[in-house]
Formats: sequence, structure tokens, C-alpha cells
Amino acid sequence: MLTQNQKIAFTSILIEMANADGLIDARECVAVKKILSSLGVDNETFLLAREIPLPLAIDVMENASTEGKIFLAKKLVEVIDADEKVADTEIALLNAVAHRLKIDSYFK
Repeated sequence: MLTQNQKIAFTSILIEMANADGLIDARECVAVKKILSSLGVDNETFLLAREIPLPLAIDVMENASTEGKIFLAKKLVEVIDADEKVADTEIALLNAVAHRLKIDSYFK
């Protein structure tokens, strides 16, 4: 479903979402690890993803299929919901990613 570069970008965006509210809750860590494990993301990919700036990660994901983009957005929502607190910064990031990937209409 995703190329290796898209997996790196996907991982980078997930990490950014976990950090969006300024606190990385243990439940968010578990959610991110579960998502990345299901995608077969290894430690090397994770380390590369930490170095990718968010705008570049979103640029890379613009080339993903519509299904890949929607999958990313759904997984971002899982990370948002993991700590049972929804911060405005998390919603703003989700909206920005969805808008840039032109999938915001799927979330209205």
C-alpha cells in the first residue's frame, strides 16, 4: 500500500501527531507502536522518520493513493484518541494534513 519513502513520511507524521499537544502519553506511544508494527516499520525507518520535517513528510504523502491518505488520517485520529484528550493542536494538525492531502472532504 505504501512505498518505503511513504512509510517514512507516514511515521514522521504519526510522531508529529503524538507530539502535537506537547505531551507524549504512554497510551499514544502504544497506539503509534501498534500502527507502525502493523505496517512493518522497523527501527531504521523510525529513526529516519524522526529526522524528516513535517512539511516534507506531507509532500511525500501527497503521492500516496487516496486509500493511503485516508488510512493515514484514520491512524492520526487513533493517536489523537489514544490519551482520551483532544487538544486543539491535534485537531489543527489533522485538519492541515487532510487539507494538504486533499482528503478533508472525507472528514466533514
